[in-house]
Amino acid sequence: HSKISPQFKVGVVGEYIVGSFEKEKSNPLMPELIKDDSSYTLSAQVNYWLSYILDIPTELQTERRLDDVVEVQYKSDGLGNISPFQLGAGVSYLTKMLIMCLRAKKNDVILIENPEIHLHPYMQRSILHYYKQLLSNGDPRFTELLKGLFHIDGLRGQLFVVTHSTDALVDDYRNIVRFYRHDGGQVRAACGATIHFSEEIEKHLIMHFPEVKEALYSRSVIIVEGETEYGCFSLFGTTLGLPFDYYGICLINARGESSIAKIRKLLQFFHIPTVVLYDADVKGSRGHEKNTYFTDGICFEMDLVRTMISHGRRRELDRIIDTANGEHARATTDMLKKACRKLDLNYHDYPARMLWHVNPRNQDALCVYYFAWLYSNKGVILGRLIGQSLKASLIPPAFVRTIRAAGDLARVTLQREEEGLRREEEKEER
Repeated sequence: HSKISPQFKVGVVGEYIVGSFEKEKSNPLMPELIKDDSSYTLSAQVNYWLSYILDIPTELQTERRLDDVVEVQYKSDGLGNISPFQLGAGVSYLTKMLIMCLRAKKNDVILIENPEIHLHPYMQRSILHYYKQLLSNGDPRFTELLKGLFHIDGLRGQLFVVTHSTDALVDDYRNIVRFYRHDGGQVRAACGATIHFSEEIEKHLIMHFPEVKEALYSRSVIIVEGETEYGCFSLFGTTLGLPFDYYGICLINARGESSIAKIRKLLQFFHIPTVVLYDADVKGSRGHEKNTYFTDGICFEMDLVRTMISHGRRRELDRIIDTANGEHARATTDMLKKACRKLDLNYHDYPARMLWHVNPRNQDALCVYYFAWLYSNKGVILGRLIGQSLKASLIPPAFVRTIRAAGDLARVTLQREEEGLRREEEKEER
């Protein structure tokens, strides 16, 4: 059921719009708004667009039951008496938008918040592309409508889209305005059009921007170098009592050390608190930067191996590696050569062998052999296995420091949001 109001046509949340439809459904529309020539009524045109957009015959049916109550049902693809609750929420949302737009009169202003809501990603991008097409006068039917109604030849202006959807965001940071709360809770805006980078960095950031989109909605960000870290860090966060989604922590895989600084700079321009984790081999050049952390060993894989071996958890490490490998794992000559180059060791001292054949009393050798396998088999799936398997006490300290730092930043951001909302409520009460 929907409400009918003698005073309101739409309502704050559209609660009266279907009631207005019931009262006006037989009214003829302006000729410029007619698409279905079989009938000029509001009802006919709403049903035409419902069927066209949903790509299935759909009809809105309403009947007044009381002075202020209207019963709402749909008929779709031969099935009648369908309750709105039996259809997707997007159908009801679309119905309200169509009624609101089609019953509009000359000089009315229509505002639609979150136009992409309930649409799948391709349709989200499609509808926003269409809005941009309207602004560039690329739809001849729309320009003809403008000419007939307002006696203008076209539009020149900007399109502002307020959205919570990463899929609706354009893949170019220069077209984005991000609102955030500064110290004390004041609302500020950061505009991508005011950011200027060298051409080389700009190309790099545009290429990586699809991975960065989610950060625009976050309270803090962690940037890691590679896929294995990316696979396990969110699971580590849950184990440590800091679930990333709950606290609004975004994890970004920079796909290499050289990209971290560029991505971080972009996030700083948008005033997004950011923590980064580098491998220890770059500590000399990055150690002075705020919220920057480093692995204790030469890299992520060595931190993991040393922590597991020193805690006497070789068997658990074997289980992780054998599960990822599909059978008992072997450190090959190529793996050991690559590892020894990284560790500055003589690979002739480490012949190829099965991991479970390595002498358990030689901890240095254990670290080299297990490191060699992990270093040559990086990946998200391996990272998830690691994240699912490690208890809090086995998560390497450098990873714990990084995740907790991001949690602290997220809490500060949340406090600013709450403080800002409290002050706004106090102003309204005055």
